[in-house]
Amino acid sequence: MKTYKVTVDKFRNISWFNDKDQLHREDGPAQEYANGEKSWWLNNACYTERQWKEEIARLKGPTQEEINKALEVLSKATGYKITKT
Repeated sequence: MKTYKVTVDKFRNISWFNDKDQLHREDGPAQEYANGEKSWWLNNACYTERQWKEEIARLKGPTQEEINKALEVLSKATGYKITKT
């Protein structure tokens, strides 16, 4: 589980930081502004929300469903029966 330092400034803007004091959050926007705007950061690099979601998915790796589908395709292509152990 990741731990973050969270700050709230006098304008009620909220920011999340990693242990290197960089703007960083893996489960939502690293900055939430009092006016409702949000910004997404990983290791002090700013992303659009779409870019952030893509990077988080890349970092987490494939889902079990994606792995199962790839194994099914491989099994059909090779004729080998692939089983889980």
